[in-house]
Amino acid sequence: MSGRFRRALSGEALATPPIWLMRQAGRYQRSYQALRAKHSFEALCREPELAAAATLAPIREFDFDAAILFSDLLFPLQALGFGLSYATGGPKLDQTLTPALCQGLRSTDDALPHLLFQRDAMAAARAAVPADRTLLGFVGGPWTLFVYAMEGTHAGALARSKSGEGMYASLAARLVPLLIENIRLQLAGGADVVMILDTAGGELPPAMFRRL
Repeated sequence: MSGRFRRALSGEALATPPIWLMRQAGRYQRSYQALRAKHSFEALCREPELAAAATLAPIREFDFDAAILFSDLLFPLQALGFGLSYATGGPKLDQTLTPALCQGLRSTDDALPHLLFQRDAMAAARAAVPADRTLLGFVGGPWTLFVYAMEGTHAGALARSKSGEGMYASLAARLVPLLIENIRLQLAGGADVVMILDTAGGELPPAMFRRL
């Protein structure tokens, strides 16, 4: 890793901070629209050359300091055994979390092969992204993935999730080891940095946030 992003991570004060955007590859780009006209969202995530093309395009078009792997944070839930589909309106899990479903989820060893495509996509992206640009990977945080498993979204009051701390502990026991291995896969593929995006964490009351 080199360039402005690395210097910022090392604590150097920069006149211009490194610039990258969440979802910087997406529908505002003509190049992305052209890819989506030919391929599904899931294909763009799962097929290494397509993922690399989507990852690289914002660097070519806007000269950002970092590229972020084109992927989705729900794939670990799919690897554990949830059905996952992508249609108009966003991702959809085929069922919500219950104690029986949680007990039947795959082990880390059985789930990890279902995430190998992210290592391969990262390797293809690393080969495409200029060496002076940071390549970012990411995983969803445990709470955010739990919320999706319970609610199907992280919008609204999240009452079922907030009253389900026991269920959270059960899912986290299976999910956290898988996320650790998922991070290792992305690093093995060439990621410079892997972020944990717990985007639903801001919905937690402070005391519950500290407990979890």
